[in-house]
Amino acid sequence: MAGPVPDPLLAPWFADEVTDAERRWQLFERAVHAAREFASVSGIGNEVEEVLVEIDEYHAIAREAWPNAPRRSRSRARALVSVALWDIVRDGPRPSAGIPSRTGLARSPASVTVVPEPVGAFLAGDWTDSNVLAACRAITDLARRAGEIDVAEVCASLLLHAYDSRGKRRLSERAAAAVLRTAVRVRATDDDPTAVGLARRMYVDRPHDWQTVDTLQAAVKVASAYGCYAIADELCDLADDVLSEPFRVPAGREIEVERIEYQQFTHHQRSGTLRRQLQDGGPVDALMRRAVWQNDAARRQFERAQELAQAGQPGDASDKGGRWAFFQALRTAELRLIWLEHRASGDAFRRGLRNVDELIAEAGEFAADDNFSELECAQLIKVRLAKALLEDEIDEAIARLIQLHELRWPIGRSVLAVLEISQPTEKRQRAPDRLREAVDVVAAAQRSDQWHPAGADTAGGWRRARTRLLGH
Repeated sequence: MAGPVPDPLLAPWFADEVTDAERRWQLFERAVHAAREFASVSGIGNEVEEVLVEIDEYHAIAREAWPNAPRRSRSRARALVSVALWDIVRDGPRPSAGIPSRTGLARSPASVTVVPEPVGAFLAGDWTDSNVLAACRAITDLARRAGEIDVAEVCASLLLHAYDSRGKRRLSERAAAAVLRTAVRVRATDDDPTAVGLARRMYVDRPHDWQTVDTLQAAVKVASAYGCYAIADELCDLADDVLSEPFRVPAGREIEVERIEYQQFTHHQRSGTLRRQLQDGGPVDALMRRAVWQNDAARRQFERAQELAQAGQPGDASDKGGRWAFFQALRTAELRLIWLEHRASGDAFRRGLRNVDELIAEAGEFAADDNFSELECAQLIKVRLAKALLEDEIDEAIARLIQLHELRWPIGRSVLAVLEISQPTEKRQRAPDRLREAVDVVAAAQRSDQWHPAGADTAGGWRRARTRLLGH
């Protein structure tokens, strides 16, 4: 039960800093939208609906009373809006606007952009499967392009509005699944918490479909990014439920191959969630055992998929084997670095670092063989940055930090140690001056309106707040 929370609209930390009344209300409106998004990370359920209703009621009460303090309202609604407002004021607002939709929020692009041709045709009335599927592919491609994630989110939401259509025009089952899957994948690219609720909706509507597995897996990293580890595990459990029974697969695919490859990725995601828990200060020994087991299980499933491919049953693991091996090597290196930081010393520490070097070189070879772009190598650079920080190789760490920045990679999504140094924490106080100054320069550059991240950082505010709270 949430305790009494002062109203944020007139709180000194807000009213004294933002003196213009109109500006104050604009930021408050943004905070209300952010609070709704955060609440929706818990998916679709009675309690979530109650919280969303309370936020709407509080919003209405505040609007009616403005510019005076609103009358008493539910504390948990005020608490969520207060946290969102604090984040906006302290870390800088993210340009966004709510677009009415039965299924969530979309963010408007900062400039006018031509939408993909199939999306335009859809808006003009072409709801045929061929055009809807073409629109979904175009939106997914758009989301991968630097600086286009906002446009992709708007386009995906325009299609999503038709998902529950009960009028004369309706999407076919195949098109509806593609639309919902696309919306989740695009929002997950931006760590948008509404992706979690939409993924659960997909499971409720289609519990025996490959697109459901793909959609659930896309939402896992969103829950994990916000520290909702139980929800991330639940999404993986739902994916396992689908895979445990017969399910629809794409035309021309073998169900056993699809099952093994999806299971491989679920194991990989579970190891990633456990890695985040380890970085968040969880019990090292217990979590590391589980993470290593999941990582090994992913490797075994990958090897099994390779065997099936050699036996004439190819799948994504054979088509994209180098990419799978790249991420497998990096995950092993990430876990090894965490273990070295907490549990190794002397000769064991040095041997562990040599092993990480081998894994980095292995991943680099896979990236070169598969012609990875510079941006696709961001995860490899992050591992190199983490290793340099662990070894106190300050020049190397600064070089990798700048390399990530030049790729337009947000500092909040680099490595935890860098995020800690950017915030008022003990680690910042202990950091060498040169490293602290480099982090500050990059952080300042990324606060500029002229800087556009290649990977959106919706969860960045939560990460920064969490880092300050833990005070590493």
